[in-house]
Amino acid sequence: MKNFEELIKARNEKNTYAIFMGINTTDMREGYAEGEIELRKEHLNPMNSVHGGCIFSLADTVAGSASVSYGYKTATITSSMNFISAAVNTKKIVAKAEVVKRGKKTTVVNATIYDDREKIVAIGTFTFFNTDIPFLED
Repeated sequence: MKNFEELIKARNEKNTYAIFMGINTTDMREGYAEGEIELRKEHLNPMNSVHGGCIFSLADTVAGSASVSYGYKTATITSSMNFISAAVNTKKIVAKAEVVKRGKKTTVVNATIYDDREKIVAIGTFTFFNTDIPFLED
């Protein structure tokens, strides 16, 4: 059994980009992860909605958490994102990611992003390359 608390801690303390963006992984179990961003004005675009790049960053990071929940490092090799509705007047955005398929070479993950009223903001699909490198090896 994997130590998910240790995986969450590593995701939150070693990913400098996620730290910079304010992304916090909040839950992990095998094939699943959740995370969020407490929004700041720097996350907003000129129309005062959450910037699409911020939404994408959260989705990619949390989908990555789901992909490494098996204990090995992965790398995003392709992704697609559908923006469903603007994230406005929300204090945070939340991502929930679930592995759809884990193969020998790749893992496919679906991620859904919600605002703080649980309205769907975006849906993405991410494909990760699986390595044989233990995630907690460093």
